[in-house]
Amino acid sequence: MGDTEDSVKREKKVVFVTVGTTLFDALARTVDTKDVKQELLRKGYTHLVIQIGRGSYTPTKCDGGDGSLAVDYFTFSPSIADHLRSASLVISHAGSGSIFETLRLGKPLIVVVNEDLMDNHQSELAEELAERKHLYCAHPQTLHQTISDMNVESLLLYPPGDATPVAKHINRGTSGFPELNATVEFMITILGIILYDKLQSELRIFDLCAMLRRLKASKDGGSCRDFSSCNTSKFIAHTTISFNSSPDLKGGCLYASNLGHNPASKYKGVQVFTYRELEIATNKFSAANVIGNGGYGVMYRGTLRDGTVAAIKMLHREGKQGERGFRIEVDLLSRLQSPYLVELLGYCADQNHRLLIFEFMHNGTLQHHLHHKQYRPLEWGTRLRIALDCARALEFLHEHTTPAVIHRDFKCSSILLDQNFRAKVSDFGSAKMGSDRINGQNSTRVLGTNGCLAPEYASTGKLTTKSDVYSYGVILLQLLTGRIPIDTKRPSGEHVLVSWALPRLTNREKVVEMVDPAMQGQYSKKDLIQVAAIAAVCVQPEADYRPLMTDVVQSLIPLVKNLSSVSSSGSSRFMNQTSPRPM
Repeated sequence: MGDTEDSVKREKKVVFVTVGTTLFDALARTVDTKDVKQELLRKGYTHLVIQIGRGSYTPTKCDGGDGSLAVDYFTFSPSIADHLRSASLVISHAGSGSIFETLRLGKPLIVVVNEDLMDNHQSELAEELAERKHLYCAHPQTLHQTISDMNVESLLLYPPGDATPVAKHINRGTSGFPELNATVEFMITILGIILYDKLQSELRIFDLCAMLRRLKASKDGGSCRDFSSCNTSKFIAHTTISFNSSPDLKGGCLYASNLGHNPASKYKGVQVFTYRELEIATNKFSAANVIGNGGYGVMYRGTLRDGTVAAIKMLHREGKQGERGFRIEVDLLSRLQSPYLVELLGYCADQNHRLLIFEFMHNGTLQHHLHHKQYRPLEWGTRLRIALDCARALEFLHEHTTPAVIHRDFKCSSILLDQNFRAKVSDFGSAKMGSDRINGQNSTRVLGTNGCLAPEYASTGKLTTKSDVYSYGVILLQLLTGRIPIDTKRPSGEHVLVSWALPRLTNREKVVEMVDPAMQGQYSKKDLIQVAAIAAVCVQPEADYRPLMTDVVQSLIPLVKNLSSVSSSGSSRFMNQTSPRPM
C-alpha cells in the first residue's frame, strides 16, 4: 500500500494538552516543538489538541494531511470532559481537578509542573502519584525525554473512590487508627500523663474522648447519637444566610449586573469602587505594590481615598477563583461578621474588572511565617493563639451560621495575621453552603489544596463541615512541626505530613521529637501532648470520628489562658511574638 493509504488507515490517537485556567505558555510552547511532535508521532499518536488558556503563545495548526501530526488548539471550553474522554494520552498542568478526572477515566497522563507556581506546591501531588506509578511527572524542559521514555502499559490504574479512598494513596502512608478503641486508649494515656503533671482543671480532652465514645455507639447502632443535641445552646444560629431572600441572588450567586459600580454606592453595607479609584489607590497597579499572587490573580497594597490602607485582590477573569468565586466571596463576606474573618471593605465590578478590597493584614499569611526562611520562626505562644483564632473562625462558620458555611480550601495561605499576630481567615471563593444540619453533606467537584483535603472529600466529592475539620488538623500539624503538607524532598515515608505524623502522635516521646526545632524550650510537655491529641482526632480517616470545632475551641482555651498566666508571672518562654519583620 502507499503512504497515503497508510495514513488514512492509521488509528486516530489524540494527545490532549490542557493548561487549565492558568498562564502556562511554557507547556504550550514545548508540546509544539518539532522534537516533541516527532516523538509523539513515533509513539503512534496522530492528533495533538492544545488548550492554551490565558496564554499568549499560539501553536502552529496542521491538518496532518502529509502524514505529520495534526495540530489544533483552543483557549477555553465550558468543559474539557469530552476532550479527556476521547484522548489516548493527556498532558496536563498540575491542577488536582484535571489530574483526578483524567485518572478516573483511566487515561495515560503526563503532568507538567508550572515552575512559576511552585509556591502553590505545584509538584507535590504529581510527584506523589508518579512515585506510585499512576502517572508520569515532568517539567517543560524534560517533557520530550519523558515522552520518549514512557511506557503507558506500565502505569497502574488509579483505584476508584468507592473502592480504595484517595487517602490511602495520597493523604496516608498508614491507615491511622484502625479502630476507635485505639484512639480512646491513646486519649486515656494522654489523660494519665496530664494528670501526672497535676494539670487537672479544664481538661477538654475529656469532652473529645466522650464525644468519640458517643460517636462509636451511634456507628454500632446504639441510640446515643446525642453529641450535637446535648449542647444545643452551642448551635443557635447567630447568622442566617438565605440565598432565596435577596433579589440580587440566584442560585447563591450575585449577578454582576446587580453589583453596580457607582463610586458612591454600597452593597449590603460594603463599598462599591470604580476601577479608576483602585488604579489611583495602587499607583496604577504598580509592581512595587504587589504583596502576593497565585492562581486567583494578584494582591496589591493600596491606599484608599480616605487614607485607609487596604489589600486589593485583582482576579484573573479565567483564574482559579473566577466569576463564581468572586460573587460568592462578595455575598458571604458582606453578610458574615466575625472578628476571626478578614473584613471585606468593598469590591469592584466595573465592566470586565473584578476586584475585592480587604482590610490590610500587616503580617501577611501564616504560610510565609511557617515555611519561608526569611521570616523569623513563630514562637509557641503565637502558634497556639493562631490555632485558637482559626478554630474560632471555623466554629463560627460551621455552628453559628444557618446553613453552615464550609470553607473547602482551608490552608495556611488562607490564614492572615494582623500586626499583633492575631489570625483571620480569608479566601472564601471556594466556600459552599452546607445543609441545615451540622454535618450535612454536599456532593461537589473536588477543590482545595493537596495534602489538606479530607480523604472522603478527595475520593468521593462528599463535602461536610468535617472536611474543614480535617484541614484544620493539617494546619495544627504544620504549627507543631513546621512542615508543609506534602514534601517530596524529605526521605521516603515522610513525604505526606499526616501519614508521617499520625502514628507519632500516639507516642509522647515521638511527639516531642516531631516538634519544630525552632520552638525548642518554649513549650510545656503536657500542653504539647494535648495539642497533639487535638490534631490526632481532627485528622482521623473517618469523618464521624472528628470533633466539632466547638470541642476544639474549648480544648484550646485553657491552654491559651495558661500561656497568659505563665507570661504574666514573668516567664519568657511563652511571650507573644509581636515583631513581624523578616530576618
